[in-house]
Amino acid sequence: MLLRLNQLVTQLLLFMAIFHTTPGQQFSCLDTEFMTDVRNSGQWCSTAARDTDPGLCVRHYASTFTSTARQQRQRCVHNGAKCVLETPTRLYQCPIKDSENEFCRTINEVALGNNIPPGQTRNVWCGEFNGPNLNEAFCRDITMQANGGAGLSIPGIVEDTSVRFYSYETCKYDPNQRKCVLPRSEAEVQFNLCKTTPLCLDVFDVATTGSFTCREQIAALLLGTQIFASEAAHNVALQFPEQCGL
Repeated sequence: MLLRLNQLVTQLLLFMAIFHTTPGQQFSCLDTEFMTDVRNSGQWCSTAARDTDPGLCVRHYASTFTSTARQQRQRCVHNGAKCVLETPTRLYQCPIKDSENEFCRTINEVALGNNIPPGQTRNVWCGEFNGPNLNEAFCRDITMQANGGAGLSIPGIVEDTSVRFYSYETCKYDPNQRKCVLPRSEAEVQFNLCKTTPLCLDVFDVATTGSFTCREQIAALLLGTQIFASEAAHNVALQFPEQCGL
């Protein structure tokens, strides 16, 4: 009986996905998670295969900037003659999956900052470390959580959703003051961001039933339907709330 009920729920969700479109629904960063980055193979949108196959063309994008927090992506579209970058230019600022971000996976364990870290009774900054035995190597090993517990909010990084980040900077040694200081010039600042807001892509690799992951469930729902990944992810989250819901 329970199996039959689950089958009916699945069929209902598929029906909703195929025949229902959410008002205002649009292409987003989530869609690029099911596409191929042409820059991974050193290419751009235009190739002989993609120029002659519009369907193949639109399943690709080009990453044009990557930081610890985000990757800037541009869609490939077909203009009737060949596969090109979307015009007018639309830059999608997409967060990087936690599982692919070595920096952010480890930084919270070692970073100090102005948010009273564990074991401290007051705020700590680079300048707290001073004395004749300091050097550049010592200071560079100190990472500050530079915006404390409040976090930064960057609107639009995933369309209409504001994603919160902590920013991290590496200290440097000032020989005149003989202490560690925060870099100030644009050339020196190593501005690293790590998101704190949970997003759909954070549960992509979680298994649902059998060996299928949330990503594979969403991908299956996208096949043969005229919906965007955001709606497919929503439907999968309804079906597997414990594994794929946030």
